Amino acid sequence: MAANHTKPKLSQSQAKEIVQNYYKLTPTSLRFLPSYEDQNICITTVEGDKYLLKIMNTISSKDPTLLKVQTYAMDFLHQGGLPTPTALKTITGEDMFLADIDCGHGLQKYLVRLLTYLPGVPISEVPLSPQLLYQVGQVAARMDNLLKEMKHPQLNVLHREDFVWSLSNVHLLEKSLYVLDGHPLQEIVKSVIHHFKTTVAPKYSSFRQCSLAKLPDSRSKWDQKSHSLGMLVFGAAQPTSTPGCEPIKTTWFIDQPKDDTGNRTQVSQTGVL
Repeated sequence: MAANHTKPKLSQSQAKEIVQNYYKLTPTSLRFLPSYEDQNICITTVEGDKYLLKIMNTISSKDPTLLKVQTYAMDFLHQGGLPTPTALKTITGEDMFLADIDCGHGLQKYLVRLLTYLPGVPISEVPLSPQLLYQVGQVAARMDNLLKEMKHPQLNVLHREDFVWSLSNVHLLEKSLYVLDGHPLQEIVKSVIHHFKTTVAPKYSSFRQCSLAKLPDSRSKWDQKSHSLGMLVFGAAQPTSTPGCEPIKTTWFIDQPKDDTGNRTQVSQTGVL
């Protein structure tokens, strides 16, 4: 199967049928949201309620255990008082289900969830201020403290040894250095990887573990009415050491594209989870 056929591309009629058949809800409008490798659709029902229909790509759909633990973590944080999406139960009582869907390349299997919709705008669109950054830090600390208490029999699946988005795996970037052939940044990247391997990696076992790195990030939602920060992106989160956790959060907030006036531009992954 070609790699570019892994991302789901449901039509409006297919999305409506899923919501009606699996959740007994009647959609009145659908809005397709950006997503990197999955498909996100904002659903408004006849009652006026909003939900997010999340269809995972075919590769992620092969690992339902990981998705179940991530969904459990979202619900755990929600019960602890943090604004996070939660999964609606299907008519058979499931948090998610595997569906055979034809997106133009024959029937393929996709994991599907219907999540509660968080109000607000991506925090990347909100002007930075000391107060806002302080609240981001508060949310990160509350989340870390809550997740220390989270128990799940399959929690170990969050530890992905070959997960390149983890700063614990900086050394894995060596195999991709060729993309910088001829670029002056290649030597800088090589130096960073070398220092990580010789200075940081040997001390990793002595660092305190951070529960879920990358949360909150620039795609978290800021609700102006309640002045609260809701977290969306759980797919790329995994435990890492504290020295890796904080740089990840910082980078997400400062490394945003800027327009000609120097202002941060909108991050397009509004609906990513």
